[in-house]
Amino acid sequence: MLRLRLSDQSIISVNLDGRFISRGTTLLTLDGLRPGLHRVEVYSEVGWRRKPIRMYTGTLRLQPGTLNTGVVDVYNRGLRLRTRPIDDRDYADENSGDNNGQYQYPRNNNGSTEGEDRRDLDRSNDDVYGNGNKGNNDNNTGNEGYGSYPRGRGDNDVASNTSSFSQRDMEDLHSRVASRITDSDKEKLMKTAADGRTVNTSQIREMLGWLSFDDTKLDFAKWAYSSISDRQNYWKLEDAFSFSATKDDFNKSIRNR
Repeated sequence: MLRLRLSDQSIISVNLDGRFISRGTTLLTLDGLRPGLHRVEVYSEVGWRRKPIRMYTGTLRLQPGTLNTGVVDVYNRGLRLRTRPIDDRDYADENSGDNNGQYQYPRNNNGSTEGEDRRDLDRSNDDVYGNGNKGNNDNNTGNEGYGSYPRGRGDNDVASNTSSFSQRDMEDLHSRVASRITDSDKEKLMKTAADGRTVNTSQIREMLGWLSFDDTKLDFAKWAYSSISDRQNYWKLEDAFSFSATKDDFNKSIRNR
């Protein structure tokens, strides 16, 4: 189990292994995670539009049967992670917060809490992870970021960039597209994800396979042409369409550009 929050108690969202999770709460509890390495990006959602701002990027190693409670410092962008064996009370704690999902830290004998704001908290057993650097625990691995959030990520937020679309991006996008019902909704999401990114012909072929109708495929293929890194191969997408009229339209559109 992984439980994360931000030091300023702002609304948190997380990208875990390419899956973006946002529940509009100040604390996220992720259960049923496999032991081993996980790639994590932590975001603060601020402002009236709740724009995600990246606060931490790194790789964590989770041990089996453990609760891993982490606090990301929004000022130094580091993560402090406390690990202990999990018990039945931890599952009950998920529902013990207020209506905003705020976790209620357990009280100690002296009445203080185990929250980040406690001045005398013993942190000697915590694992400390720098943002993008190797932590001070031997079990840590070098941290690394990745751009699986739609439209890519900048240094501090998720503004559009021109980075290449990676395989992890493709997997993340595919899982999101699969949840859409209509071709129109799928195409809108694909355009949002690929806007401003560099993609190749093979990736567009794969994306076209997520759509059902020739007219939607044609519209997306025409739109994506300006972002293609290997335009010399784009003509090969002709066989992605079912009807000769659509194939002719596709070939004509790339000849005239």
